[in-house]
Amino acid sequence: GENVNFGYALLRLMGIILFCLDTDLASAICKGRADAKILASFLGENSIEPIREGGLCADHHQVILTMLGQECLFNSDMFTPEDGQHKDEWDELIRSYFKNGGFSRVTGQRSHIVVEAIDVLSFLR
Repeated sequence: GENVNFGYALLRLMGIILFCLDTDLASAICKGRADAKILASFLGENSIEPIREGGLCADHHQVILTMLGQECLFNSDMFTPEDGQHKDEWDELIRSYFKNGGFSRVTGQRSHIVVEAIDVLSFLR
């Protein structure tokens, strides 16, 4: 729907998936002690997806990994695009996931969405 913000929906879904499938990683994210390498392994990746000239062709899970990987306490540099990795294109791609909402670049804001989803599920236990 028009009122659904795709980025928020994906991040909430990521929180649900982590809560159900990897409680240790979910706990680490909630405590602000996540390791980007472990998150990448969970998603079947091992590095930032390179953006090729002329197109932004990253899959959704790779974009989520890049969003959250940047906010991890450990190994965040693995998923923080540098100028040689088309930093501006990555920033624009990530912004495009939040077109319907006032998303800002405050550190921790994206992982906070995941934590909120995990917290809600934790109350249901």
